[in-house]
Amino acid sequence: MRKICFVLFLGILLLTNYAMSQDLLVCGNSVDLSANIENYSSFSWFCDGVNGTFSNAHSLITTFTLANDVNLQSFLDVRFYYNANVGGEIVSDTINVCFIKQPRAVISMYEGDTLVCGLVTPFLLHADEHGDEISGYWYEENPSTAFGAVNSTNTDATVTSYGNHNFYWVECNGSDDNPQYCKDTAGPWTIHFVRNPLAQINQDEMTFCGYDGQLHADFNGVGIGRWSTNVPNQNILAIDDRSNPTTMIHTTILNRDNPSYPYYEIYWTVQNTEYCTDKDTVKVVFAGVPSESIVVVPPVCFGGPAILTAHDETLPVYNWNYGAGVLDSVETNSLGGEYRIFVHWEDYLNEHTVDLTTINSWGCYSYLGRTNINEPNTGKIEARFMISADIDVNNLVAPDAHIYMRTQQITEVQ
Repeated sequence: MRKICFVLFLGILLLTNYAMSQDLLVCGNSVDLSANIENYSSFSWFCDGVNGTFSNAHSLITTFTLANDVNLQSFLDVRFYYNANVGGEIVSDTINVCFIKQPRAVISMYEGDTLVCGLVTPFLLHADEHGDEISGYWYEENPSTAFGAVNSTNTDATVTSYGNHNFYWVECNGSDDNPQYCKDTAGPWTIHFVRNPLAQINQDEMTFCGYDGQLHADFNGVGIGRWSTNVPNQNILAIDDRSNPTTMIHTTILNRDNPSYPYYEIYWTVQNTEYCTDKDTVKVVFAGVPSESIVVVPPVCFGGPAILTAHDETLPVYNWNYGAGVLDSVETNSLGGEYRIFVHWEDYLNEHTVDLTTINSWGCYSYLGRTNINEPNTGKIEARFMISADIDVNNLVAPDAHIYMRTQQITEVQ
């Protein structure tokens, strides 16, 4: 439906000084009318086809008010005219008034919708619905603010700077050639945009070998950061300084073989305001340090093999160091760990050193384990040598003939 306000002249003025005001566009349901007539004996205002009242129908200046908005859905053309008796003659004139419904803009927001974490409203800006012939739009003082749907009563908003931003809802009504002749503005609705804090832990999972460890969180200083955990008992898990992003943490119970706490959840929460928070989580495992102990079965005879067995036979990695020893054989477990070795030495020293470090399935290294292997001294050792010679028989008579000797030591224990 086109909104066209028609202006109709149904009377011809006999005298120009009898003219009233120009044709009018008005917002709302009231209009002020006036006529300019001299030397009249009687005067009356009239209108056709609408319900309403004149403040004084016999006064040159009067106010007409429509009875109610039922008469005014969006706009309404009303013809007004007067009759005046001037010197026994009836003088009349007509004016057309286009009543345009006055919009009533209303912002309907929740009380808590005044704080935003970040630069985009997580809630929708909401205004009351308007009539079909009424248009509306959102407005913010900063021209860089962007609305998801600027003409919708429900939309989000994105700003480019933190701080307070004032939002307005404007409703318009008018004719086709002047669609914003009548306006109403609701607002401001002030929203405070706060920089969103960032909680960032360097790892998703952390394994500490032993009963102590150090947490690490990236913190840019925006807001207040604090560590927390899913373990309610500080006798089990204790955090030294909950506001320190690199604090130390301690436990009295290792997570391995712990059905209640196979791991701990540690939270780093950064709070910028009462509502602007961010949280990150890390899974923490406290694993035991593997044993470095060695069980030794010494050699039975001098130069014989020693049997070296790790105290914990279930680990995946065993790093043996037996110097100049000769490895005779090894025994492995189901994880491929060489938990037992058979070693002998051919350097004729009475004592040898063996070192061991181990690694468990959590990646924890043991301390350095060290043991000494003493060769047995069970009696007199007799060393005999067998001598053989390589002789070049073709040069036996040569004055510079050479004899090459080989020796082999044979050791016997008596």
